Amino acid sequence: MAKLCSSGVLAFLLLPASLAYRQRQVEGPTVQATSSLLHRTSSSGLKVRDVAVFTENQDAEKRDAGAVFYNASAHDECAAQRDALRAKIASACEKLDGIICVQDAHDTLQFQSVKWWQWSLVTDLFDRGKQPVFWAGFHNNDTSGVGKKTHLEEFIRSVNGFQLEETQWGQMIKSKGVSRLDACPSKRIKMNYWRVASTALAEAMSQRHTSKVLVAVNKDFSGRWSLYRSILWQAELLSMAESLRKNPEWNPVFTVYDVKGTCSSALGPAVKYHLENLAGRRVRVMCFDCSRGLPSATSGQACSRQQEVLESEAPRRSCVEGDCQNGWGWAEWPTGDVYKGDFRDGQPNGRGSSQAPDGSAYEGDWKDGEKHGKGTLRFAQGAVYSGSYKNNLEDGFGTYRFSNGGTYKGHFKLGTMNGNGLMVFANGAKYDGHWKDGKKDGVGTFTWPSGNIYVGAWKDDEMAGSL
Repeated sequence: MAKLCSSGVLAFLLLPASLAYRQRQVEGPTVQATSSLLHRTSSSGLKVRDVAVFTENQDAEKRDAGAVFYNASAHDECAAQRDALRAKIASACEKLDGIICVQDAHDTLQFQSVKWWQWSLVTDLFDRGKQPVFWAGFHNNDTSGVGKKTHLEEFIRSVNGFQLEETQWGQMIKSKGVSRLDACPSKRIKMNYWRVASTALAEAMSQRHTSKVLVAVNKDFSGRWSLYRSILWQAELLSMAESLRKNPEWNPVFTVYDVKGTCSSALGPAVKYHLENLAGRRVRVMCFDCSRGLPSATSGQACSRQQEVLESEAPRRSCVEGDCQNGWGWAEWPTGDVYKGDFRDGQPNGRGSSQAPDGSAYEGDWKDGEKHGKGTLRFAQGAVYSGSYKNNLEDGFGTYRFSNGGTYKGHFKLGTMNGNGLMVFANGAKYDGHWKDGKKDGVGTFTWPSGNIYVGAWKDDEMAGSL
């Protein structure tokens, strides 16, 4: 979680470039020696996506004679549900890509990896002339009389639309053996799944230059079930904004139908801000206030006259519980970031824990809205950093455990490895020595898995002469 901006919006926590570099460093090429020659080879040796011997929670996934099967003998139902979903993703990929897709299926759920074949799981509905409709907050227990799921479905039929859950992505996650994934304590796997599905749909819309995006909302920005926590806000709008950023020729009009009746005054400006902030350019947003219900062929309801949202407005944080000014509080930001802990002058100060929309979580010390002191950050991809922070960056002594099993234990400065430290690579190789700006630099000892040792100088991650 980053520093509080003057507008009161908490900036989204991104993986620092230095940590991304360290991840590549552990998983990428490593130096190997044969006789007097030095050359680089892949530390993993993986060249194709169907090499799939890896572990997650001690459940081995195996491939035998071209058939994909999973160890679903885990002790809890959640593991079985997760493995069943992974098998369905692999099967869908294989039908489109023609290769074994165990690795793709794993990466989809674990790392939100986006592949070309994922787009094909949504295109059949476009080919039938339907348009996507995005929504949040409609359910059949709604007591307002206008926010039931049946009302939403009537509206979608009236505009010849479809929901993301009607695509093959939706069919897979509602299928036998997977439909109870909601009961699992951790929501990360399911959220990763919907983020990838949302990205695939957004990319398909961008490639087809979809001219209109329809959004129906029955939520506001306060409370434990606020719009901030919805898949619409955290995944679908985010994915479309990313596609807008990458494709400047795609210029759709976003039309928002708000049954709370606040589209023109609150929801519309907030959606416009959210999209423009992420896309880095202007986005057209139109508003319908539909407090009497969504329009459809059977309801006969009519919304207010359509209005264009001319100005964006950054929505403020929501204090869900406690004292979010000076005391202990639970706050939520438009980005989807959640903070529970000590506040002073409206900013996180003292001890507290935060969680980002991607599942990354930090627990430790804060100062003026930034990580500062001692703390532990668990990344959504599985990596963990535990150690000292200064001004929101790793600074001082700490330990970084990579998702592939490698570890670094040593000194950091301004978010990168600087000073003395020990790196143990995933393949068993080790480097013990000096680092500069995330690279081996100075005097150090490199030990290969074979037992060969180099002791000497390093410059810019390269050996520069033995002692």
